[in-house]
Amino acid sequence: MFDIRSSIINQKKYKVFYAIIPFLALFIALFIGGVLIFFAGINPWKAYNYMLQSIFGNIRLFSEVFTHFVPLVFCALSFAVAYKGGFFNVGGEGQLYFGALTATLAGVYIQGLPAFIHIPLVLLTGFIGGAFWCWIAGILKIKLGADEILNTIMLSYLAILLINFVVMYFLKPANSYISQSEKIAKSAYFPKLIPHTQINLGVILSLLTVIIIYYFLYRSPYGYQIRAIGENSDAANYAGMNILKGTMTVIIISGGLAGLAGASMLMGTQYRLTPAFSPGYGFEGIGAAVMARNNPWGIILTAFLFALLRVGAGAMQRGVGVPLPISWTIEGIIMILITGSEYLSNKFSTNLIGGRA
Repeated sequence: MFDIRSSIINQKKYKVFYAIIPFLALFIALFIGGVLIFFAGINPWKAYNYMLQSIFGNIRLFSEVFTHFVPLVFCALSFAVAYKGGFFNVGGEGQLYFGALTATLAGVYIQGLPAFIHIPLVLLTGFIGGAFWCWIAGILKIKLGADEILNTIMLSYLAILLINFVVMYFLKPANSYISQSEKIAKSAYFPKLIPHTQINLGVILSLLTVIIIYYFLYRSPYGYQIRAIGENSDAANYAGMNILKGTMTVIIISGGLAGLAGASMLMGTQYRLTPAFSPGYGFEGIGAAVMARNNPWGIILTAFLFALLRVGAGAMQRGVGVPLPISWTIEGIIMILITGSEYLSNKFSTNLIGGRA
C-alpha cells in the first residue's frame, strides 16, 4: 500500500518536473541572451522592456506576430503528427515550399471563382503539394529502408532550389525583372479579421487545425493506433494494426500540414511566390513542437512565443540596436535545452518512479 502511494506521489512529482522544463529553458535562454546583450554594450532590461512595450503597445506590430504565428503552428503540427506516428519529418521547410508552389498555381491560373470556393481550393492544393513532397520521403523509407531524416532534409533543399528555378523561368511575368510570380487572384486572399492589420482568416484556420489534430490523435480510435505504432511498431503489428497504412497516413497528414503553412503565407500576407519565400518556418516549427512536447495545445503557446521573439528581435534591433544574431541565439538555446532535457526527464523518471518506488 505504501509502495503504491509513494509511486503515485513520485509520478505527480515527475509530471510537475516535466511541465516546468520548457519555462525553465525559456528563463535560462533569456538570461543568457541578456548577458550577450550586455556584452554588446546594451542594457538588457531596457532591451527586453522595449521589445514588450513595442509589441503590446502597437496594434500594427502586435498583428505582425500572427504573420509568423500561423505558419509556425502548421509546421509544428506537421512535425508533431509525424513524430507521434513514428516518422521523423524534419523536411517541413521543403514541404512548405512545395505547398506554396501548388497553391500559387491554383491561385494564379484559376480565375473567376467566388472566394468561398477559391479559398478552400487553394488551401487544398497547398495541402496536396506538401503531402506529395513528404510522400516521396515516405516511399523511400518504406520501399528502400532509406532514413527519413536524411530524405526529408535533402528533399527540403531540393524543393527550395526547384521553386527558385520554377519562379525564375516559368512563373515570372515576361515583362518583369524581379524573380517573383504574379499575384494570386484576390478571391484567394484571406479576409482580414481586423482591418488594417495582419490578423486574417489564417489565425482561425490554424487554431481549428490544432483542435482537429488533437481530437484525431487523442480522441479517435485511429489516432490511438497511430500513437501505438509510433510508440512500438512491433507491438502494434502484433495487435493487428496496419503499420503501412498508419505510417502513410501520418506522412500524408504531416506533409499536408506543412503545405498548408505555405498556402497560408501566400494567401494571408505574401500573395505571390518568391525564391526566399520562407525565413525558415519549417525548421523553426520543429523547435516549437519539441518545446511543446508535441502536444497540439502546447504548440499554440510555443508558436506564439517564437513568433513574439521574431517580431521582438526586429523591434530591439530598430529601437536599441540589439544585433539580430543574439535573438537567433536565444531561440537556439531554447531548442538545445528542451532537447537535452529529454535525457534529464528520462533519468529523473527512472530514479523517481522505477527506482526506490
